[in-house]
Amino acid sequence: MLVKKLKLFLSEPLTDDMRFFKIQSNAGRPGFQVFCFSLFLLLLTLGFSSCSKSIVRTKRLMGQKLDIKVSIADNVNQNSAVAFSALLVYDKKLFEQLKNMSAKNWIEERVRLRNEYPKEKKSFQSWDWEWAPGQWVGVIELPLKPSAVGGIMFADYSAEGKHRIVFDPHKSVKVNLLEKNFTVKPD
Repeated sequence: MLVKKLKLFLSEPLTDDMRFFKIQSNAGRPGFQVFCFSLFLLLLTLGFSSCSKSIVRTKRLMGQKLDIKVSIADNVNQNSAVAFSALLVYDKKLFEQLKNMSAKNWIEERVRLRNEYPKEKKSFQSWDWEWAPGQWVGVIELPLKPSAVGGIMFADYSAEGKHRIVFDPHKSVKVNLLEKNFTVKPD
């Protein structure tokens, strides 16, 4: 329908008040009009296909919000509440140190690290929650600065393991808290 209207518009002769827009060239030939219309459709298609990459690039340059969708199983942490932390790290050395920590280490060291790297230094940001089995959380929006080096999530499970996942903070993620571990996937 839209294509028919556009073709009809392109094939109509110019009226006197539209002569301002007339170009003295091959624009009146039907082959040239088809070429221009095809070029327009191609550029439109390319524009839509690169939208997701443009959004990620814009987040990286401008800083926006990081969306985290959280889903909690009914039997999470063997039917016990689970402490959860999300970190956005802006310092490369600190990021290397944090991504080697387990969730237990993070919980023991977080007060010291927050004092050692205060908000004024802008080395990292962290948020903490504690969620019960089956609790509905939905989407969490975190402020994202453009200089984020990486993101780390810790979940304090009673089961053995590091319970730490590194993620790209410039892409929205979905967190699934399961019985003995958790997953983080791009959303």
